[in-house]
Amino acid sequence: MLFVLLATIGVLGVEYVRGRDTLLREAQNQLQARDRLAADRLERALGDRLRLVEAWPGLGAAQDIAVDDVDKRLAASLSQLAGSFQGSDLALAVDPHGRVVASSDAGWIGRTTNGNGWLPLLRQGIGPAARLHVLRQGTDPGVLAASPVFGPRGDRLGWIVLITPWSELLNEVAPDDRRGLSVRTADGQLVIGNAPDPGTRVLTARETMRELGGIRLQTEATEPISRALEPLRTSSVQLFVLALVFLAVALPAVMLYARSTTRELRRLTEAARDVRHEQGSDFHQVSDAAPREVRVLSGALETMLSRLEASRHELARQESLAAMGMMAAALAHEIRTPLSIVRGSAEMLGRKAAAGSREEELTTFILGETGRLSRLVNDLLSFARPRDPEREPVDLADVVDDVVSAIGGEYETNGVMLETELTPAPVRGDADQLHQVVLNLLANAGKASPVDSRVRVRCGVTDGSVVLEIRDQGSGIPPEQLAEVWTPFFTTGGGGTGLGLPIVRRIVEAHGGAVTLESEPDEGTTATVRLPIRSDA
Repeated sequence: MLFVLLATIGVLGVEYVRGRDTLLREAQNQLQARDRLAADRLERALGDRLRLVEAWPGLGAAQDIAVDDVDKRLAASLSQLAGSFQGSDLALAVDPHGRVVASSDAGWIGRTTNGNGWLPLLRQGIGPAARLHVLRQGTDPGVLAASPVFGPRGDRLGWIVLITPWSELLNEVAPDDRRGLSVRTADGQLVIGNAPDPGTRVLTARETMRELGGIRLQTEATEPISRALEPLRTSSVQLFVLALVFLAVALPAVMLYARSTTRELRRLTEAARDVRHEQGSDFHQVSDAAPREVRVLSGALETMLSRLEASRHELARQESLAAMGMMAAALAHEIRTPLSIVRGSAEMLGRKAAAGSREEELTTFILGETGRLSRLVNDLLSFARPRDPEREPVDLADVVDDVVSAIGGEYETNGVMLETELTPAPVRGDADQLHQVVLNLLANAGKASPVDSRVRVRCGVTDGSVVLEIRDQGSGIPPEQLAEVWTPFFTTGGGGTGLGLPIVRRIVEAHGGAVTLESEPDEGTTATVRLPIRSDA
């Protein structure tokens, strides 16, 4: 028990180091995403205010700045401007001397912007473009958006000014959590927020925004490393305490249990000498002469190892399919658009080509190849994004009959005879997906069949399950390739995509069934699909 405790502590130490690195990477990624989102929101908020202030001088009410006795129309217009944002924005009309002549807040009327130091900022703007100015931390930290107002003769009448407090902007940027978030100028000077303590180790993420209204800002998000590692420390302490509790409780129980079972253990030890041992990784059942407990344990271990091996293979297959699905979806989307352009261009050239000309031959060739590629794209999308079956009562025999009617002409052209034996086969499934299963299997059988051969199709109920069996008389599949045919993009024949059988398997398993292939070289191949019979049948 002491060894277990020491081993647990050692494993905890190793895993703590690994977990720390993983947790810090994940925290850094989350912090980067949070900072990028904050930068996007801040850029959008500033851009909205800049565009609105730039458009406001064009309104008729803005021309009232030139009148000494400003009427209520301009004040109402400024209130509307400030009210465009759900916050404490302040809209002002400032004359060329820096005096506030109208405001969304009546308390500002008559003030001069010289006292705030804004007039030099307002006069920086050359031309009609609106500009942004950063008001740093102080009495009224915020962002000032200003747009000049010009009279009919081009003389400057003043400015329309919109002031947004930084606190309001940060509420828009990070409404849920503003911890560690600050805004800086492009050269790194702090505008709003708090810099971390010099002695604190932190994770940092920065995002620089594009230039807006003459300024460029960057957001900075920080998080102390100690806070990021808090869950790991808590879990480690809990696990260590649990190990101590386990040791304190289990040690007396183990000693009592050992005393009471020493006799049985000795008997099992003697019986273990009769168990056969073989080299290699395969587990073999013990001799029938062994005690029942040993045989039960041996059988359980054998079953467990078999299931673990099967689970490992299935997990590897699922991971491989998922990766291939992502790749297939990306390829399909990248191919579809240029393929449509090529096909449309070929159709336009084909209309202008003379009958029997070389141009007509080439355009026909292009259209044929683009059609083949289009089918490949559809197969890729079917494989990459399978949809869940829409289950409804279906007779699989009717589905087979429909597919046979559709594909029969192609079989006759290739000189292959198609024989069917169909009896009612009630299932609950998606008729379109089952149609695709039968079509893919029959298409494979037809391609593998030589001239004057037969493909036999049997569908019905066998041993309480619906069974579809398709047998061809082709050259068969080599034994070393039989397990590979379910791998995406693997094909034994020319011209195929290698996705037909993987799609068939995915659809059948989604319906709760199974599909198998049996093949012998030069004797043909048999594909068997088993589906659950409909409960109300």
